Amino acid sequence: MSKGLGIDTWICSWWGKESWEDVTLRSTILPVLMPTEGEKEKLSFCILYESAGILGLDPEKGIEFDSETTEKFVSDLVFIANRYFSHPSYRKIEGKPVVYLYLSRTFSGDYANAIRRAREAVGILGFSLYLVGDEVYWGEPDRDRMATLNAVTAYNMHGPKLYANLDDYSGFIEDCDKVYARFQSVAKQIGIGFIPGIMPGFDATGTRNGASYYVIPRKLSAHGEITFREAMEQMASHHLDPELNTLALTSFNEWHEGTQVEPSKSEGAD
Repeated sequence: MSKGLGIDTWICSWWGKESWEDVTLRSTILPVLMPTEGEKEKLSFCILYESAGILGLDPEKGIEFDSETTEKFVSDLVFIANRYFSHPSYRKIEGKPVVYLYLSRTFSGDYANAIRRAREAVGILGFSLYLVGDEVYWGEPDRDRMATLNAVTAYNMHGPKLYANLDDYSGFIEDCDKVYARFQSVAKQIGIGFIPGIMPGFDATGTRNGASYYVIPRKLSAHGEITFREAMEQMASHHLDPELNTLALTSFNEWHEGTQVEPSKSEGAD
């Protein structure tokens, strides 16, 4: 199904050692992703490290790295390396196992030391990390933080209230285009990769704090035929990094936030 939709890698949410996601990934998903003899193109996977949920997100300080947070982060990356990096279907770029860092744009404190130590600790195990930070968002790029990463991406551009309850989201797409151009330019200057992010819409009204989030509808405009995802994909494709040639889609099956693109019975699939 994924291959038929042009998806070649699952970026799998990971919430910590022996979490539901960790156990499910290991016991249910990895066996399916094990290559069979003669198989040329097997779906790959990598880890999305859920930084906010694992390390804690302060409304004022963001994800602040002190000695305790640093130890937790390093320990988690070592665990991930031991448990997943040797799987034959684990996604690698330049021979390096890929890990996405959710909300890296909120990292504060001694995050540079934490990332350096994680790289060193994983290096002892024989792996070189390829870290993709969730940096691309409204505002100016943080060059220093971006320089600690191998690439940057946009997980979800939902945010500023001026885009709430619009009949036409063309202006939102145009503004995202400007943000992507700004971050891609900085990424190129400091020698890291750029992975444009796309999404099909956003509806978190069914979640615990959903009332505080506005809905981005599936259609770009109330009276048009083009979908929000199609418009965003067209925009993001202009920012493809020629070295990576990769788009990141949020997300295949995040049903609780209305962003799924996985076929469903409600959309006519069997």
